Amino acid sequence: MRIPSLNEKFKVICVVRKKEYIPEIENIYKKYKFKCVSLYSDLEMSVKQRNMEKFNNTTDIILLTTCGNLIGLDIASCTVLVHHAIPTNIDDYIQDIGRIRRDGRFGISLFYATSTTVRSVKNLISEQSINLSKSELFNDSILSSNNSTCANNVLTTGMDKLCEILNKKNIQCLHEIYTNYYDNIKIENCIYRCTNCINRNINFLKT
Repeated sequence: MRIPSLNEKFKVICVVRKKEYIPEIENIYKKYKFKCVSLYSDLEMSVKQRNMEKFNNTTDIILLTTCGNLIGLDIASCTVLVHHAIPTNIDDYIQDIGRIRRDGRFGISLFYATSTTVRSVKNLISEQSINLSKSELFNDSILSSNNSTCANNVLTTGMDKLCEILNKKNIQCLHEIYTNYYDNIKIENCIYRCTNCINRNINFLKT
């Protein structure tokens, strides 16, 4: 199996929300003859190590894992990252896409989502924002007000930035959302590196 746009064999990481979903999704991929390994907390350490060795030393393979489980892992070059579970914070998203193409070559990050799942994530983000507001009131009584408020503002802003990426009405470069957030770098047009810029440039060429 090859990815036409990359013209090479692939390694894919699929991120799901809960470990309970992994067996079901793994069975779906295997039904279509994909090689799969998994990585989640219920597995014994020896199984985790064996699965990671197989992923690192095999091509045309999919690694199934859960949100936030990729930090610190030594993963051989990943070609594609698929989020079956959309992150609720841009920091988690950036950590995940940092696994792609650590050799500096071109890679792909995909959200697998429907309008229903996007609404669900936005509702989850709203709930987390409410919980942060409540925790801020509690923390202010035991911590300095500045420290508590600053930490919660960082988390809330990260969730807001993720919502910008999910917003279909947003036409700005998707890369600019996080480059401006982290490094104050603005990108008007990344040419063909994100779906918004691809659509904008194709429409421009048609005119």
